[in-house]
Amino acid sequence: MAKLPSSLAATRTRVRLDAAFYAKEIVHPLEEARLGYAIVARMTEPLRQRMVAARSHEFARGWEAAGFTHTPFHWQGEHRFIAVRRPAALEPEDIQQRLFAFKHYTYHRALVTNRAITPEAVYRFSCDRGFQELLLREFKDSSSLAHIPTRSLWANATYLEMILWAYDLVLAFQSLCLPPEVRHWNIATLRRELWWLPAEWVKHGRRNILWLPAKYPNKELFTRIQSAAATVEGLI
Repeated sequence: MAKLPSSLAATRTRVRLDAAFYAKEIVHPLEEARLGYAIVARMTEPLRQRMVAARSHEFARGWEAAGFTHTPFHWQGEHRFIAVRRPAALEPEDIQQRLFAFKHYTYHRALVTNRAITPEAVYRFSCDRGFQELLLREFKDSSSLAHIPTRSLWANATYLEMILWAYDLVLAFQSLCLPPEVRHWNIATLRRELWWLPAEWVKHGRRNILWLPAKYPNKELFTRIQSAAATVEGLI
């Protein structure tokens, strides 16, 4: 919190945290600083009882959310909590992440928050934390961000800027060249399906032709992407 720019208003700062940070020593300072937060709550029996007693409403097909107040043990005052549940009949058999089952429902998430938005909006705000983790994994696994190559601050800063530039180029490639049905492919998938191919450049007359493998399954897709890339103007 001390590292936040002084020009940034506290009311514009949002905090997403997992259950490891569910503690009054963290929640109370966030409230005193007027920082909006959503923190995954650790399950206790009093909280469980409040969750099953809360009135829920459906916000998406098969998904329900409820808002209620609860005072955890040794905390100061009531806090707003959000519970998300789903009818057990709609649960896939391989479901892994859920808190508990009660009657005809499975409960998936409990959150403590001070944000004055709907329960489902709090839940979606919290779920975006998972996207950030996927982004970090993308940088670490596919862009070598976890490797610090030198002991020089400026050399390392240059290295990281190059990684970010390369990542931005991939985003531009996805946005400008990929058809909508494959625009969600990450770097690992793009390498496997498009970039790492046993192809061959062949000069035919005055033209250079790229020969793809005879049984390459994405040949039609590759051709569409290549045609879209040919229409993109140079960045430099």
